[in-house]
Amino acid sequence: MRPRPVLTAAARLALGFAAAALIVTACQPSESLSSSPGVSASDESSVGAPSIGPLPSFVGAADLEETIPTEVDGITLQTFSMSGPDFVAGEVDPQFISFLDGLGADIEDVAVAFGFGANADGTQTASVFAFRVGGANAQDLTDEFKDSADAGGDPLVWHTASMGGKTVEVSDPNDDFPTPVVLYATGDVLYFASSTDRTALDDIVRQLP
Repeated sequence: MRPRPVLTAAARLALGFAAAALIVTACQPSESLSSSPGVSASDESSVGAPSIGPLPSFVGAADLEETIPTEVDGITLQTFSMSGPDFVAGEVDPQFISFLDGLGADIEDVAVAFGFGANADGTQTASVFAFRVGGANAQDLTDEFKDSADAGGDPLVWHTASMGGKTVEVSDPNDDFPTPVVLYATGDVLYFASSTDRTALDDIVRQLP
């Protein structure tokens, strides 16, 4: 069954999906997610790591998906990707449209990729989300994301840090996101990463473009 994120604001959409992905990985290790007819899928699990079976890999963002790490500090990440229209699946929230308008873009300019997984005993998890908006630049992506993140719920508080050899923005944990979230933008791609393991989180950022 294809996962369907709930669109509230652009930031919570991305982070909420990442959180849901971690729950699936940690709590449903034997469940198999089937791809849509005509779409290929592959199981990238390694021996000894918990497997959730084949995951869908939607045509249209293969190059973006390749930027997602597949192994971080002993955690194997399942990866998949899709186009912007596939991602929203008809449930477009006005705040999301406002986010794109602020970047001078529309949904056809968007592609997304995901990676998530857990270690062999399920005690550590990691996830990374890539959000590409064609024609946007890194600073605008970061600024628009932060504005969107403040649109509702418990606002994230960010501070600049050095991680994995890169300058990133790191959120303070709150009730919605109890583990730190790392925000990193390069070119027209914005990455969100989170992990219960700080070493894995550093490894994710190190492997990003």
